[in-house]
Amino acid sequence: MGPVETRPQAAVAVASIGYQQKSVDEFVALLRAHGVTRVVDVRANATSRRADFRRDHLERALAARDIAYEHLPHAGNPFRSTAGARGSFADIAPRYREHLQRHPSVLLDVYAVLSRGKSAVMCYEADPASCHRTVLLQVIDAEVAPLEVTEL
Repeated sequence: MGPVETRPQAAVAVASIGYQQKSVDEFVALLRAHGVTRVVDVRANATSRRADFRRDHLERALAARDIAYEHLPHAGNPFRSTAGARGSFADIAPRYREHLQRHPSVLLDVYAVLSRGKSAVMCYEADPASCHRTVLLQVIDAEVAPLEVTEL
């Protein structure tokens, strides 16, 4: 069995969003339109070339709109394309999935946050098919508890 002994039956509603090609205002508008009350940032490093999406700026912008912000760096993808860790997402995704299997506490930590209200799991990539957040949510759904994921 996975990381939990008793699997919850009710699905937790969660959104998935990438900020690529979005302004902060567009990003927040999507969150609000879907009733999101918390952003769960699953980037290993909450920094960005776009200043508005760096942790300190983003956290303030969300707070001003009554949306909580939580950064869970341990849910980040240690295999993402960086110097020394190059590869396509198709190559990297299985490695990230194995990483999550070896570190079930990551799954439990993320699920604990998601179960506290309507959350959006956030990373950079606009296309969920090329982002680790999708793998993360799939593994939580399969191993921890059912999720009802809406892509924003």
